[in-house]
Amino acid sequence: YIASLAQALIYCHGKHVIHRDIKPENLLVGVQ
Repeated sequence: YIASLAQALIYCHGKHVIHRDIKPENLLVGVQ
């Protein structure tokens, strides 16, 4: 689960997503 969050963060950073816009709900949607 933690690995999935880490991959999601890496993906978001790769897409230049603003960090403050990264929320648990958004990460869960990305993982699923």
